[in-house]
Amino acid sequence: MASSRLMGRGIGAFLLALAAPVFSQSITTSAVAPGSAIPVPVTNPVVLALMTVLVLALALRMLRRVGLQRTLLSLLVVGTVVGATWQSPALRAQLLAAFTNPDGETLPIPVTQIPAGPDVAGFEMADFSNASGVPLVITSLDPPVFEDCFPGGLSGELLPAGGGGGASPDACTGVLADGANCRVNVDSICRAEAENSLAILSLTGSPLTLTVNGAAGAMTVTNTSTQVTATGIASSFAGTALAGNVTESGNTCAAVPPGGSCTLTFTPGNTVVPVTDLVISGDDTNTVTAAIEVQSGSTLTEINPVQGAASGGTGVILKGTGLTGATGITFDGVAATSVNVVNSTTVTAVTPAQVAGAVDVAIATPAGSATLVNGYTYLATAVGQSASGGTIAALNGGLQNLVAAAADNSPAIEWGGLGTATIVAQSDTDGAGNTAAIVADLGPNGGTPYAAQLCNDFEVDSQGNTPCQAGNACYNDWFLPARGQLDALFDNRVAVGGYASTAYWSSTESSGDPVMSAWIRLFDSGLTFVVNKDFLSRARCVRAFTP
Repeated sequence: MASSRLMGRGIGAFLLALAAPVFSQSITTSAVAPGSAIPVPVTNPVVLALMTVLVLALALRMLRRVGLQRTLLSLLVVGTVVGATWQSPALRAQLLAAFTNPDGETLPIPVTQIPAGPDVAGFEMADFSNASGVPLVITSLDPPVFEDCFPGGLSGELLPAGGGGGASPDACTGVLADGANCRVNVDSICRAEAENSLAILSLTGSPLTLTVNGAAGAMTVTNTSTQVTATGIASSFAGTALAGNVTESGNTCAAVPPGGSCTLTFTPGNTVVPVTDLVISGDDTNTVTAAIEVQSGSTLTEINPVQGAASGGTGVILKGTGLTGATGITFDGVAATSVNVVNSTTVTAVTPAQVAGAVDVAIATPAGSATLVNGYTYLATAVGQSASGGTIAALNGGLQNLVAAAADNSPAIEWGGLGTATIVAQSDTDGAGNTAAIVADLGPNGGTPYAAQLCNDFEVDSQGNTPCQAGNACYNDWFLPARGQLDALFDNRVAVGGYASTAYWSSTESSGDPVMSAWIRLFDSGLTFVVNKDFLSRARCVRAFTP
């Protein structure tokens, strides 16, 4: 009887163990470092041998007692129950768990985002393997929640899920056989969390290019969620170069239903801004990054000529687009003079003085600025260069710094005032003084043109127009060169160019016969001599020049 009671208690304890709650591995969520190995813990396989020894010892004890038949019957019941149990992996796992690991196991599920620039492409799968040597029962799965998937919120877009290739492990449910793998689809779980918790925004129209003081531009924001309405969507320029230079001038994004779209409108100011990031978000949305660039509405494509004297004074023509209303031109930061807007594609100006070398040419307009990098080259000032309405003709200092007209002003003209004794124009160095004295005395000369008057009345602008045109620099201080100044022009005639091999008037009267004659110079032989004032000779005007 004692043995029967003992046997009954043993069987009862065994059946109670089978009926007890499952104490096996449960999977819960915890953020871990990407790439961490997550092996399933190994339970103690020695337990199986101990159970066998226990059953055999119990059977031997019974055989030594009376009631062999009842003992054998009891052993048969025990063997049947044990055998049935061992044929079921799930029941076997429960039994082993009850004896070897009654508190169960908790395995962390790693949550690892897959970045795609500022966005999230998805999440890595969490794979588990059973290396315990026995089947294990997965009794519960505590999936990641929104905070696990997106610590600090979703910044950027959650890109559409991509298709996977090849076979993948089964889901982590039920019994996990020894050596088998299972997978927790973290990507699907986190996407579902985002869908249920946030209105996921996507953006079109970025980067947006605007023009200084130009038209507004827009971006379209779409709520890709199927459940959550996006509210309070707006842009933020805080801490960026866009602040104060671009305004959000229109917003239809107060409440955007699932699948709906809205528009954010941006208006540029008067400042060029390079491509700059901004953020767009709502009260219950992810944060997306956009970009805006404010370009100049002006371009500068050409300058002519591309080089000139370091002393400045060269008339230039600039070509481009959006040049209307140009307010200034600089050569390496030094302002040009006589800036004249011809039309939206053409502006003229006069170069300032600069050191020799290549410089940037920049133009400022209401639509922004534009620059030709190394667009103009300054050359050391030299005879023969174009400047100040003509060609640099002499650099001998003082009254010998001269610019000659680009071409002869007359092929045949008289000096004027033949027989007039009151003229005092006998300086060999000061042609400007001589010319003023001649014109003051002769006036209109009875309608007969004369060389000094020709030069006195001559004008040419910075673009070579005669008479000068409005907006351009006008050079109107020309004179007939004195005898010594004419000598310098002869010396440099080849570099200056355009001189004929014949006689040219000076403004100097003959001191021996001032009433009847004045000095000329032959530009072929270089001879100088006096001739009658009514002699028809060539004239080329000059003006003073400061290099």
